[in-house]
Amino acid sequence: MTRRGFVGGGAALFGTALLPTAVCAAEGDWKSAFRSVGFDPDASDASWFAVTSDIHADKQHISLAAHVAEWNAMEPKPAFVAALGDMGQVNGCFGHRPSPQVAAENAERQFGAINEVLSKGLRKDIPHVYVVGNHDTYIGEDDRALWRKHFPDQPPYCAFDACGLRFVKWDGGVDGMIDAEQEKWIRNECTTCPKDVQLVVLVHQPSVGSCGMERDIGRVAKVALAGRPGVTWMLGGHEHYNAFARWDLPGGGTLAVATHTMDRHGWWAYGVKRGRIVARLFKSNESDSFSCEKMPEVYASKGEIPLAWQGRSDVAWHAFVGSPEEKACRVNLGKTGDNCGWLFYVGTTLYKFPKGKVAPTATRYAILGRLRGERKTKRPARCFLSADGEHWTETTRSAVARDVNEFPIPPELVSAETLWVKYEGFGYGADECHAAFAFLSPERFEMTVINPEVVSGGCGLCVIMRTPAGRTYLFDTANGMDRAVKNNGKDIIIPWLEKRGIGRIDGLILSHYHSDHFGGLLYLADHFEIGHIFDNSFEPLNAYGNGEVDSAKRCLFDWEKKHPGQVTRYLVEGANLGWNEPGVTFDVVWPPKTGYCNALDRGPDYKRNGSLHHLLNANSTGLRIRVGKVDYLILGDINADYVAEYMRPYMERKGTWTANVVVLHCHGIPDDKGANVAAMKPIPEVAIASLGNMEWMLNAGKNSVATYSKMGIKAYATNLHGDISVSSDGRTLDVATDKTKLYPEKRA
Repeated sequence: MTRRGFVGGGAALFGTALLPTAVCAAEGDWKSAFRSVGFDPDASDASWFAVTSDIHADKQHISLAAHVAEWNAMEPKPAFVAALGDMGQVNGCFGHRPSPQVAAENAERQFGAINEVLSKGLRKDIPHVYVVGNHDTYIGEDDRALWRKHFPDQPPYCAFDACGLRFVKWDGGVDGMIDAEQEKWIRNECTTCPKDVQLVVLVHQPSVGSCGMERDIGRVAKVALAGRPGVTWMLGGHEHYNAFARWDLPGGGTLAVATHTMDRHGWWAYGVKRGRIVARLFKSNESDSFSCEKMPEVYASKGEIPLAWQGRSDVAWHAFVGSPEEKACRVNLGKTGDNCGWLFYVGTTLYKFPKGKVAPTATRYAILGRLRGERKTKRPARCFLSADGEHWTETTRSAVARDVNEFPIPPELVSAETLWVKYEGFGYGADECHAAFAFLSPERFEMTVINPEVVSGGCGLCVIMRTPAGRTYLFDTANGMDRAVKNNGKDIIIPWLEKRGIGRIDGLILSHYHSDHFGGLLYLADHFEIGHIFDNSFEPLNAYGNGEVDSAKRCLFDWEKKHPGQVTRYLVEGANLGWNEPGVTFDVVWPPKTGYCNALDRGPDYKRNGSLHHLLNANSTGLRIRVGKVDYLILGDINADYVAEYMRPYMERKGTWTANVVVLHCHGIPDDKGANVAAMKPIPEVAIASLGNMEWMLNAGKNSVATYSKMGIKAYATNLHGDISVSSDGRTLDVATDKTKLYPEKRA
């Protein structure tokens, strides 16, 4: 099927029409609207074509006749009219499998209506192009037989030239998957198209960016359009609303993806000048005006086109829906729409996976797809795991990124030979899609010391820990105060987590009541899901009426009222965090269970007035994380002289004054010239100072790095290196820095 000619098709999803943001509008005059953006349709080097989509004959095609009348009356006439799929509703809905007889009856009635209104009603000198939509065929149909019967001059995929452009029509079928024969043809058409000719893809499902549902469109686009310069267009329908996205193609080009709403809401006109699309109009059925929509250059790029499992080195085993591997594990789909390449309207499904055979060390289960929750309430579906199919343990989603939804496998099930998975969805009550299932091997443990911004005076500390099981824990939350305009929780921590697809903090330690350690919680508490808070709770006698202490206690009190039983207080050595992680242990090492530190003797005035700050620091929480043979040690905010007097001797007696990675005491300010860390045996490999962007802090950061580097330690400071991440597989260490946010220097 390589002949060039006019063709068409399409498919429709749920949704409502969203009109584009108009740049300009001219009441009742399409030519004036075009001319307002510099395109004259009457010019000798100009032409235009019309686009509509999702006609759904039998249900919603009433407006089509009016559109045909408009196109017939327009001069200059459109070079052609493209209908981007879902001409009818042959298959009913996603996953529905009508009998061949019912499908044939639907096609006779619906495609017949299209031929009567559009094919016969349109002026004979205006060609029409039809694209196959997901509702124009059905699962099990033989080579688009019904389409070919009713639209014999519209092959499911083909290429043609018009307006000085090359148009390539794709057939996404019922599920947005491109078969091998068509993909080979698409690659050939796209690569042989001259680079100076603008290429336009017509496809019903414009699903570029989806890694799950209809994922093949993006995959084929990324491969077939690689190396094309300038702007390549993809025009689609399917979503029932107007939208636009810009993507980067390999080789430096741009893919402009335009989604067009249903025919009953309106139609589009594309202006072409000298072989380039230069303007777009939308004609709403609710108005006589034409609005000019923005062009690709005004949109920010969404980056490269993502692919399924891209960038994931932890996928131990996976099976796409419809593959032999997936079908072998499938027990029951319940009331779920089986759409060949993915499941939709997911109800209660049951799978039996041979985990012991395919992924014996996997600590996470993953669903590739869109888990949106119940449509009305947004209540999430529930996922249960079992070793025998009888005794179930619920697991909740711990992370999602690029459509990969991670669920931790409980430690007692990690070694199971067979893992049963029961997913309780909402069927037609939720627009959920499952495209593949996977087991994820243990990732490296990662600890990131965030680069804080000074908003409340102190240096700031926030350590984010990601475990191989996909859970996220925080040690402190950096800077913020009650009335501060800026807050590190809002401005730094939440964006960092969301960028990585993390929607929940499983556990959070507050090391002490200083605002550069608890301040971020003032925002996080009301704006981000937190599983449990562990509060150090130490409060010197002279802390009464202290603003910082009162602010922290009030925040915790208010949060606990909303989350009863989810705050643990008086965190001392040996406290049970309950963070049971395969391959990772967390131990509270400070303050000692033998008793809190007393103020050092620095004179009567210090004991009376100056000791509050240092006592809070001296009794702040210290945490050890052991990953295999690698030890991380977070020393808290204890000052150097208190380390020498209390912490170091105590831990040396216990043989625990050692670490491979150390988050330095008192933010890394080397008042002791590094002597306390120098006493560790062996010397740590990595030392990290957490310091803000005040002038004196920048100097302290440089001093800290210089001091510890002289000892042969890889030394870092957040205000010099940005976010600092140290990951480990239990044997080796990797350090990465991110200088994206190095804040402007502040002067005291």
